[in-house]
Amino acid sequence: MNEECVNAGKVTVTAGIEPAGLRYDYAPSSRTNAPVALLPGLFAGEWMWESTSARLRAEGFGVIRLRDPLAVLDWGSGGIEDLRPTLCAVLDQHAVERCTLCGNSLGGLVALDFARHYPQRVDSLVVSGAPGLEPEINLGIGTPRQVSREFVLRLAENLFHDPRRATEDMIQRTADVLSERHHFANAVRALKASREYPIQDALAEIQCPVLLAWGENDRVTPVEYWKLWARALDTLHLQTIPQCGHSPMIERPRVFNELLLGFLRRRREHC
Repeated sequence: MNEECVNAGKVTVTAGIEPAGLRYDYAPSSRTNAPVALLPGLFAGEWMWESTSARLRAEGFGVIRLRDPLAVLDWGSGGIEDLRPTLCAVLDQHAVERCTLCGNSLGGLVALDFARHYPQRVDSLVVSGAPGLEPEINLGIGTPRQVSREFVLRLAENLFHDPRRATEDMIQRTADVLSERHHFANAVRALKASREYPIQDALAEIQCPVLLAWGENDRVTPVEYWKLWARALDTLHLQTIPQCGHSPMIERPRVFNELLLGFLRRRREHC
């Protein structure tokens, strides 16, 4: 698929499959707000955004939600850039000229990369738990020969400030994804790509406003590394969420949603 973004006619469907196999759902806006595209993490799919998606729709925002964890996607050359044409295709399919990208973890890095390369398509960014600034991503789980429930429980202990926030359904869904050998291989390639990505160059080049909504207790991608950049760049606005780990939309959804909506309302008033 060509990397150029070519506008297509508006499609009024609520679910779709992009030509490369990416699954997503789309709820059109009832107002003139720029829609919000919710990007998943490496291990968590659309379920991580259930609360956020419902709040956005209630506020009249259109919502595009990618349904599968990024570990499910075949990463081609293995770089973050592989997701650019995929996102373009989804936006074009619904004639979305500009949107807010909201991403967690690896999805946050994908959002930053897309805004860097397609500034005309991105109104603003909301990012949490993105990798790249820390010296090394440490999930604290090693590389098992076989993924088990115990492996996923150890993963949850590192991702959550309070591991009890990880429900049995979340644990089972994650185990189902990672039990597929090629999905686990995809995850390893994606983590390598995030380590090699020039995140500092991207942050310096991004032109739109960026809300960094970070868990104060994120041990995987610690907020301390992002505080320095938030002080240095006017485009970055950092808000930390107490008693929260790597994925605030799961662990502290009410707080995260209020930060997100407050940011979007200010953008709406500004525009």
